[in-house]
Amino acid sequence: MNKCILICYSELAEYFTTVVNLLSQTNYVHLIHYPVNDEAPFEFKFFSNVYTYNRNDLNKASIQLILEKTNPDLVFFAGWSDRGYNSLLGLLKPEQISLLGFDNSFDQSIKQKLKAYYFKTFKKKSFDYCFVPGISQKKLALRMGFSNEQILTGAYTADVDRFNKHYESRKKSNNKSGKFLYLGRYIKRKGIFDLWEAYRRYQKKGGVWDLYCIGTGSEWDNKLEQKGITHFGFKQPGEVSEILRDCSVYILPSHFEPWGVSVHEMAAAGMPMILSDKIMAGTQFLDSGKNGFVFQSGNVEDLCGKMLTISRLGVEKLNEFGEISHNKAQENTPKIWVEKIQRLLNG
Repeated sequence: MNKCILICYSELAEYFTTVVNLLSQTNYVHLIHYPVNDEAPFEFKFFSNVYTYNRNDLNKASIQLILEKTNPDLVFFAGWSDRGYNSLLGLLKPEQISLLGFDNSFDQSIKQKLKAYYFKTFKKKSFDYCFVPGISQKKLALRMGFSNEQILTGAYTADVDRFNKHYESRKKSNNKSGKFLYLGRYIKRKGIFDLWEAYRRYQKKGGVWDLYCIGTGSEWDNKLEQKGITHFGFKQPGEVSEILRDCSVYILPSHFEPWGVSVHEMAAAGMPMILSDKIMAGTQFLDSGKNGFVFQSGNVEDLCGKMLTISRLGVEKLNEFGEISHNKAQENTPKIWVEKIQRLLNG
């Protein structure tokens, strides 16, 4: 018999629709979510067993009415800052499972330690389990009062099957000209100005690869226009294939990234990677020197150096890096994600 799941979510992302659709093949899913970000206007399609609600159209009473009408077996809360969502915690029946999701990393700050203590003392009793992306978040969950048995990891996953197809397509590509790829929003936090300055220095030092940039955002009008850089703007997932097939190395220079699903996506596509040391997904999908390189966030010269190093590797070495990336990406998939939720539902 199908179970019922209520998801109280934040802003939707493309990868999350994949796991929701897969989850709905054996369950009824009711999904409350905020509208998509204007800087990433993805178009989402859901299966028939997924019922969606726009959070901006709902007040506290209407959210509680959804809980009452759906009577879910499990409620998944994305964070604990939404008062409307939090109003459900006191209404859950003993047999209804409450699952908390968050991506905050453990940073050892006094402020975070105090917040974790507060949560452990006053909030933890409202949640049965938590679902976090990786090891850094698990460290924080333990401080918040969750036991090892109550913590699930792998909360963020790429649509691995789709990007595995990109991997096969890239292997068959005859393109031998090197290209760097940036895929993300055009905002300062993503380190885009560091990337463009590093590329400018890379060219001055004799680098010959091009730089392809996909995305849009508040800094679009301030983008660097120069020979070697191509700005494609925002692309829907299905439009990325041709560009991705011709690229050699993925670069994500973020100043802060709680996780970074694009790292998982590019790993599945078999891309060697250059990542800043502030990207938590790198702890799982990048082994520096084996399938790419890590650089110090904000250090333009360090990034430039890594770009020169990787672009001077031969095709055979880059292919070896790419295969390692691809294999690492298989460690978490939408199927594995759904299996974890299903185990909670089945007791």
